[in-house]
Amino acid sequence: MAAMKNGALALAVVVGSLAATQSQRPDFSGTWLLVAPAEAAVRPAGQEETITQTETTITFGHPSEGGGHQLTCGLDGQWRESRIAGTRLSCRATWKDRTLVLVERTATDSGAASAGAERTKRLHIDENGSLVMDIEPPIANLPGGPAKLVWRKR
Repeated sequence: MAAMKNGALALAVVVGSLAATQSQRPDFSGTWLLVAPAEAAVRPAGQEETITQTETTITFGHPSEGGGHQLTCGLDGQWRESRIAGTRLSCRATWKDRTLVLVERTATDSGAASAGAERTKRLHIDENGSLVMDIEPPIANLPGGPAKLVWRKR
């Protein structure tokens, strides 16, 4: 009887700690304005990024010619595919504590891998409430980077 009580107590502690971890994960949903870096070659400062997050997916979108771009990633570690202007983008996301780790792969519709075919992005909310995106490898169209983008919630 005591062993059953101890087992039930241990299970309750594990379930409670898992729920606490999930409740501490940030919800990135909202409209974000790019504040750093401000180099126009990356994206002009002030450009908006809209993020919609559910329990199973996170979708990034921004205005552009042709109706805008959207990329959806699965939060369950499963690959999701999107298409933007003849390019296939596959994305998956996993949580590491309070950081969301996205892995993106790009290929043309012909199947050829694009330059920078795989990129990892780590997203977290900093102490100022800004969305910080660390990027590996850095974005190639600027010498040396950038390896970090910072967004402020609108």
